[in-house]
Amino acid sequence: MWHDLGSGRDEAVVRALRAESEHRWQERRRRRALVAQVALCVVVPALYIAAGVGLTIRRTPAPPPRATVPVAPQTQPLITSLPAPLCPNADGLEDDVRVEAVTRELRSLRAAAGRAAPHERPAKRSPLANNDITRGIANIRSGFTRCGNAAPSSRGLVWVTAVIAPSGFVTRARATGDFAGTAVGRCLAAAVATAEFPLSNHSVTTEFPIALLPEPAAFGCPATITQARLLRERLRPAIIVRQH
Repeated sequence: MWHDLGSGRDEAVVRALRAESEHRWQERRRRRALVAQVALCVVVPALYIAAGVGLTIRRTPAPPPRATVPVAPQTQPLITSLPAPLCPNADGLEDDVRVEAVTRELRSLRAAAGRAAPHERPAKRSPLANNDITRGIANIRSGFTRCGNAAPSSRGLVWVTAVIAPSGFVTRARATGDFAGTAVGRCLAAAVATAEFPLSNHSVTTEFPIALLPEPAAFGCPATITQARLLRERLRPAIIVRQH
């Protein structure tokens, strides 16, 4: 009977020891689980964050070099405004006033050439040929053009008589015919006086025509003061007749 009681007490002690051991094991297990949870909640996210920062740093490319923005070239527009017409005679002056200014310039050129050229001319003494006169007159066509363009209201054929000295210079020139004594005639005579010819053994008097055909004004240019005045003078008799 005692033996049974002792055996029962031993079994109770063993069960109690086993229960306490199991309780301690469960407690250690819970602590390990808690540590694992703490590791999962703190350490692992921290590792992910660090890894993410590293990946971000590695994956972010370096900024490209700052390139200058090219400037578009200046191009002409497809539709441009037409330039203003060139009207050299729209200065409000009479043709004679404009022509006299050209005459003074031509005379100053003649005076300068007469002072400087004799020292540079070759010593040639022979009769002056017609070809020499033609070439000399052809070299001064620009002067004729200036006189004609300064007087757009004057048109016609101007005859000029010139005396060529043995030195090759024109000593006298004058316009004859309808333009004798006019501003245009004096301008053309001054242009002829600037001509230079080869040396000759005697003086030569020659006469030649100059066609006075001024260049037409550009489109849009108004009539000059002289052209408007001449038009009024031509229309005045017709107006008077109509009034009667």
